[in-house]
Amino acid sequence: MPLSITHPVFIRDTLTGIIFCLLIYGVVLTFPLLGVFVLLFLPLPVLFYRLKLGRNSGALIAATSFFTLVLMTKGIAFDTLYFGLLLATGMILGECLERHMSIQKAMGLTSLIAAGLVCAAIMAYTTSQGQTLSAIMTDYMNQSLSIAKQLSPEIGTDPDMTQKLISSL
Repeated sequence: MPLSITHPVFIRDTLTGIIFCLLIYGVVLTFPLLGVFVLLFLPLPVLFYRLKLGRNSGALIAATSFFTLVLMTKGIAFDTLYFGLLLATGMILGECLERHMSIQKAMGLTSLIAAGLVCAAIMAYTTSQGQTLSAIMTDYMNQSLSIAKQLSPEIGTDPDMTQKLISSL
């Protein structure tokens, strides 16, 4: 039986889940290279507390973490939507596990719902920005390439190789 929303254990564990998600965000935003690997753990706090405390806690952790990220990054971007997708993945897997689905059904359903969420999020994002998807993707790629160009001397890559990569893309 799920705990009441005012129960101290529910409150403590929900806050712990939110803090774990925020710590993962902090690592990702502070250390981008390490963040690529740490980001893979983002669904776990949502999944764990979803299974431990119930649907309300998992949803509260995912929603609060997502909206805190939106506030931290000052808006919604592709990265923010990706983080939101990872949080939703934790919720969906929790639902599948609670219903004792087979691994094939759980992974298939999670993949289908995630793909649907990605399509819906991209459509909503492009509509809100008033641009086509290709224009948004071009801007995103240009930003990523400029960051890579700035980082290439710091991490010891050959500038000619970086320029060849940029021109090929």
